[in-house]
Amino acid sequence: MLSVQRRFNSLRGVYGRTISPKGIEKLILLAAVYIIVFLVLLNGVSPKKYELKVGDISYTDIKAPRDFIDEYATKRKVDAAVNAVKPKYDLDDSVLQQSQSKVEGFFNEFISRGSDKLNISAVKSYIDMDDKLIEYLQSLKVDQLTQLKTIAIKTVDDVLSKPVPIDSIDSARLTAKNQILTLDIPDKSRSVLMQIIDAVIKPNMIYNEEETRMAKMQAAQSVEKVMYKKGQSIIKSGDIVTPDQYRILKAMGLLKDQSHTDLWLYAGVASFSSLLIGILTAYIVLFKKDLKEDISKLLLLSILFILPLLFLLAFKDVSVYYIPISSFAMLSTVIFDFITALIGVLALLIIGSSIIGFTPALISIGFVGPIVAIMMLHRANHRNALMWTGLAVSAANSIGVISLGLINSSDIMMVFKESPWGILNGLVSTVFAIGTLPFWEAAFCVVTPMRLIELSNPDQPLLKKLLLDAPGTYHHSVIVANLAEAAASEIGADRLLARVGAYYHDIGKTTRPYFFKENQLTMDNPHDRISPDLSYLVIVSHVKDGSNMAKKYRLPGMIRDIIEQHHGTTLVSYFYNKALNTGSECEEKDYKYPGPKPTSKEAALVMLADSVEAAVRSMSDPTEEGIDKMIKKIIRMRMEDGQFDSCDLTFKDLGDIATAFKKVLMGIFHDRIEYPEVQS
Repeated sequence: MLSVQRRFNSLRGVYGRTISPKGIEKLILLAAVYIIVFLVLLNGVSPKKYELKVGDISYTDIKAPRDFIDEYATKRKVDAAVNAVKPKYDLDDSVLQQSQSKVEGFFNEFISRGSDKLNISAVKSYIDMDDKLIEYLQSLKVDQLTQLKTIAIKTVDDVLSKPVPIDSIDSARLTAKNQILTLDIPDKSRSVLMQIIDAVIKPNMIYNEEETRMAKMQAAQSVEKVMYKKGQSIIKSGDIVTPDQYRILKAMGLLKDQSHTDLWLYAGVASFSSLLIGILTAYIVLFKKDLKEDISKLLLLSILFILPLLFLLAFKDVSVYYIPISSFAMLSTVIFDFITALIGVLALLIIGSSIIGFTPALISIGFVGPIVAIMMLHRANHRNALMWTGLAVSAANSIGVISLGLINSSDIMMVFKESPWGILNGLVSTVFAIGTLPFWEAAFCVVTPMRLIELSNPDQPLLKKLLLDAPGTYHHSVIVANLAEAAASEIGADRLLARVGAYYHDIGKTTRPYFFKENQLTMDNPHDRISPDLSYLVIVSHVKDGSNMAKKYRLPGMIRDIIEQHHGTTLVSYFYNKALNTGSECEEKDYKYPGPKPTSKEAALVMLADSVEAAVRSMSDPTEEGIDKMIKKIIRMRMEDGQFDSCDLTFKDLGDIATAFKKVLMGIFHDRIEYPEVQS
């Protein structure tokens, strides 16, 4: 819930009523990227127009520039299908029930009268029978009447239990009468039954307007639309333009003499551009806080994204192999991260496919090659990795072109002739990436793994200062770096960032080095002469001092984050307990680090490594069992204190971290062999 609120506040901060100068710069940059994407797409998908009229001869093949539905021809097919639908009827069971009730009532008048006089009007209210047949029925005995009643009811049931539409009523009555003619009964009894059939056999099908409407709708929906697929021939060279072809050309906006602009095309390109840019912007705003706040990096990312689009616009009619999408993948992975690179590659692939289609060549150089580049450079630490990545991309491009070509084409020789172009695309993309990377690093002050390696050099000014002014802290930081790097390797975090962050996490201690135990060479402890609350302020201030020094020496933001977060909001328990023992009234919150809590795995690793190293170093007898218990105790304490709420460490990660820490620490505190004294 807090995460959602933070994201909402981020969005509100960018798009709120009050926009800072930096916000205006971001909006201008966003508008510029949108306009370029819009123009590239519009230019790429706008069709070529022709000067033709009905009866002219076309001197070129004209193909559909995009999928197009022929609404006129489709409507004619739909109308024909709807008109062919027959009306729908429902079986009305009440007709059978009413007919049987009439038969029952009619015969019951005769059967139940006894010695009473027959009520003729009551009889005819059921069935209007001839008077002579009524007299005949009066002469019959009860068992004879019952027999006729049973026959009549069965006959009615046989007929009306089945659908009897109005246009089949005569046929249904004839069927019933033929059934009666086969019976061995007196002629007058047969005549009675015949009149009953004419009176009670009626249509039992009711017109269902809704079902008929649905049937017509289904018929209309089942009609396959008359469609021209993108690239499908409309007119072939040498054909005479027919009225239907002219109508299609006009509907597609392919005629020069058309005065109106294809507003739908403009609307489609505008909305599609908005969708793409909106998704990319939302990704940055919601998930890349550091990138969102850095206008320089935003400009760099925009330039790297736009460059392949300009190549696409320039060479779309020449060859897709001139588009260096792999360069974008390489540079974005090295400069930013693999997810940003992946999303950008997908956006470029979508734009490219909208213009030139999903061809085997585009899939190879726009997806297969870049994905290989992203995977290989995900954890690259050296510039040589770019060279090996280029070779892998070239191989992937070549294999992709060949394999997809064999799937989509029977011209084997042509497929193999295209393969070297895939290799060339990979090599050119690599040369461009390697050649321009130093420029991007210098011009936009970006941090790459190569930059982190440079920061880990002991000759760096801050590391030299740490070694000279606070040698104990320097030694401590080296061990913390080993611990953090080992744990990062176990859980899939950035081990290089964890190591370099650990080197610099305590540089703030150089301001007052002797207030920290590891730098105290004698038994004299300055904290013994000051109050606990002042000691707390001195200890806590090393975080702020370190952050200020990082800014002064222009350390990357991710290193500053580790410096500021490596203690989170933990309690300075020693001086808190000391304050309690002196009788001071204080609360835990008054003796906690200001935070923030770690927001990355790397910051959390440095926090744990820092605490574990200090705790194990203070153990009088660091046995394997004791070290293991201490590591797990500290991890559990930090977890229960909520220090990992803002980073995505899992329980499995914590277990792997404990294992990695133990392995490193046992290498430091292993039992040493006691050598015998040398006898002089």
